[in-house]
Amino acid sequence: MALGMSNARTMVRVVLPSAVRVALPPLMNQLIMMLKGTSIVAFIAFPDLLFSVQKIYTVNYEVMPLLVVASVWYFVLVSALTIVQQIVERHLARTTRRRGAAVKAS
Repeated sequence: MALGMSNARTMVRVVLPSAVRVALPPLMNQLIMMLKGTSIVAFIAFPDLLFSVQKIYTVNYEVMPLLVVASVWYFVLVSALTIVQQIVERHLARTTRRRGAAVKAS
């Protein structure tokens, strides 16, 4: 009987958690930057939140209140993504430390 894990089990238990822990921060940062970039892309022609605000204030001429609302929405979305990123990173760090302590105890 061979000692060790099968290739699939090694991938799931060792390689994948390490890869996710290393790859998650840059991926989440990229997602947040893309969200922030949508406000810039709105001026090129992509319809998004800021584009919708522009369409509304051309009708009712209430520019500042609508831009404040759009800014608050962007702030809320970016903050929520940042909080999710921190929670996931903390969880991954905790599971990594727990596994490391279990390996040392063995």
